[in-house]
Amino acid sequence: MATINPRYDKSGNIISYQIRVFRGRDSSGKRLKDYMMTWRPDPSMTKRQIEREVQRQATLFEENCKIGNVSTEKMTFERYAAYVIDLKERTGLKAKTVERYRDMLPRINAEIGPLKLQDIRADHLNRLYAKLAAEGENKTGGRAVAKIDLKAVLKDGKLRQARIVERTGVSSTTVSDAIKGHTVSTKTAQAVANALGMKLEDAFDIVEGSTTLAAKTIVEHHRLISSIFSQAVKEQLVPSNTARRATPPKVPKHELDTFEADEVKAILDALMTEPLKWQVITMLLIGTGARRGEIMGLQWKNVDFDNSRLYLCENRVYTRTTGAISTTLKTDESRYVTISPSITALLRQWKEEQAAFFDHLGITPSGYVATADSGKPMHPDSPTDWLANFAKRHDLPPIHPHKFRHTQASLLISEGVDILTVSKRLGHAKVSTTLDIYSHVLAKSDRQASDALDALIFQKKEG
Repeated sequence: MATINPRYDKSGNIISYQIRVFRGRDSSGKRLKDYMMTWRPDPSMTKRQIEREVQRQATLFEENCKIGNVSTEKMTFERYAAYVIDLKERTGLKAKTVERYRDMLPRINAEIGPLKLQDIRADHLNRLYAKLAAEGENKTGGRAVAKIDLKAVLKDGKLRQARIVERTGVSSTTVSDAIKGHTVSTKTAQAVANALGMKLEDAFDIVEGSTTLAAKTIVEHHRLISSIFSQAVKEQLVPSNTARRATPPKVPKHELDTFEADEVKAILDALMTEPLKWQVITMLLIGTGARRGEIMGLQWKNVDFDNSRLYLCENRVYTRTTGAISTTLKTDESRYVTISPSITALLRQWKEEQAAFFDHLGITPSGYVATADSGKPMHPDSPTDWLANFAKRHDLPPIHPHKFRHTQASLLISEGVDILTVSKRLGHAKVSTTLDIYSHVLAKSDRQASDALDALIFQKKEG
């Protein structure tokens, strides 16, 4: 039978209960270490509620001990977190998400990694979130510019730019910008410095950017911790998810960054002076609202010229551990997206030009719409770098591929396209996702609908 022992603080107040279950004896008759768990009552519970609940917890714990669902090993958060992420990776978690989780773990483990899972309380997590919000935690944000002649460094080390691209996994355009002394992200600067065997501060100056983590990033850390505790609850290592009792920061709502109609027109006008390949990539981003990786994963076999539509079923991503790879779409659900006749015509033209180019070189291309000069699929991050430089060349507002996605959704909603159609076109798993992201646009559309109704029905007609 389970035994229940209260634990007291210095003031004599009960703060938790230790529940123990006899485990038996070994072959020599020595008593084995008892099964143990700690249960902490909610401060809002009455004395009677606590008495009933601790008895219930003890009964459940004893039953789980009998059927072998309880381990005597008390695992640290750091060790268990590594196990959970490996488990998620083996069971199909996207490579990009796995990389993001592993990038967040060092910050988390610095605060709670050595603690046993069962000993972590909500206040431990709240202190972690406060530290993450402190100045200096964001070591990858901001922008940087080379403080030394990187071309000379390459020459002295007998290194080619292509070798740096290979070592960093950063696109050749971005590496070229860093070497030429253009401003690049601190993350890129760090990768280039590492590839050259140098410290970041010896090769680059940090010129702008916040050194604090955004509330959204801290909430992402919280969600990872919650996911790890959820698995621990599922495996009955802890009785409840501690993260649910913690208080992460609130993420302020921002209006989405979108282009105005005249800005899109200016982009299209400037685009006509650029290479056909980049016209096609940019027009596909503008005209479909698809994610960057979905466009980079588009193959010719999935272009339906007769019906002017695309079958989006492949997502191209890059991670440091895997390099550039193909995965399923973000929601694992492929979809058809209709395109305008003008984009279809542009695709026909590009397919002919691409085929002629590789035929001249004697290369059999990979079958992707967006290919490098080698015939292989382009680096999935290439559009981000190219569009940023394109905007600077033509004195346009800053351009990021995802901005086209937000622009299309906003325009469609504003024009009265129903939310289900918009959601399916964007490839959201749930309509609620679309409603949440574009709530401010829907609010404006609702006001327009009210004004239209007022004009049609309620206002008195003159004359």
